[in-house]
Amino acid sequence: MFKIRTIKSFSFILLLVIIIANLVNLVLNLNLGELLLLNPKEISHNYHFWQLITFPLILKDNLFIFILAPILIFLSTKLENYLNKYLYPIFLFMVSVLNGLLITLSLWNKDIYISGSETIGFFILTLVTLIMPKEKLSKKNPLTVSTFAILIASLWIMINYVANPQQLYYTFPIMFGVLSGFLVYIPIRNMRKYIEKREVEINSSKQRQVKINVPEPEEIVAAKKTLNMNISQIYHKYEEDYCELSDNEEENEEKLNQILDKINEKGKESLSYYEKKFLNEYSKRIK
Repeated sequence: MFKIRTIKSFSFILLLVIIIANLVNLVLNLNLGELLLLNPKEISHNYHFWQLITFPLILKDNLFIFILAPILIFLSTKLENYLNKYLYPIFLFMVSVLNGLLITLSLWNKDIYISGSETIGFFILTLVTLIMPKEKLSKKNPLTVSTFAILIASLWIMINYVANPQQLYYTFPIMFGVLSGFLVYIPIRNMRKYIEKREVEINSSKQRQVKINVPEPEEIVAAKKTLNMNISQIYHKYEEDYCELSDNEEENEEKLNQILDKINEKGKESLSYYEKKFLNEYSKRIK
C-alpha cells in the first residue's frame, strides 16, 4: 500500500489554491476577476467585503504565476518555518485585509479591479530579505535569499510597470507590500535581539563557576592529623567518663564485668589506662 503524503505547508496550499482558481477562471471563462478582485466602488457601494480576502487569489495576468510560484515555494516556506506555521498565515491575512481597506479608502469611487497577489508577493520578498538576507536559497542552490528576492522583484516590476506603464494607484499593492514587510520586521527584530540577549546572559551565568582553592598536600596532612587528634581526644574523654566509678553499684558491676570479659578475650595488656584505673579504684572501694 502506498501512503499518501499530506501537504502540511501553508505556502504550498496557498499556491495550489491560486493555481486552481486561475486555471478554473481561464478554462471555464468565468470572469472570477469581477467577483473576487478588489473593486473599491463595489465594496463601498455594494458591500462586496469578501473581496478584501479573495483579491490576492486572482492574478491580473496568468503569466505572474511563474513569478509568484518561486516566491511561495522557496521564500514563503522559509518564513513559515522561521516564524510559525500558525502565526505566518495570520500575518498574510492581516496584510491582505489592511491593504484592501487602505486601497478602498483611498480610491473610494474608483471602478477598477486590483489584485492583491502583488501585496503578498512583495511582503514576502521584503520580509525574507530583512530577516535572512545571507541564507542560501537551498542546499543545492548557493544563491542567497536576498539576491533571489531582488531578481524576482525586479522581474515583476519590469513586466508589469515598465513594459506596460500604468497609473500610479496600480502600484499601491506593491508599495503596501513593501511597507508592511518593514513594519512586521521591526517587532521581529526587537524580539530576536531580546532573545539573543537573554541567551547570552543565561550562558554567561552558567559559565560562572565558584573558584575552588585546592589545598596543598602539606595542608591535607596537617588537617588529617588535627582530625585524628580531635577524634582521639573525644574517644579518650568518653573512655575517661565511662571508666569513672559511679555511685550506682549496679553500673560499676556492669563495667567491671565488661572489663573482665575483655581480659579473658584479649588479655590484661589490652586494657587502657582508664580501665586499669577503674579496676584499681574499684578494688580500693571493696576493701
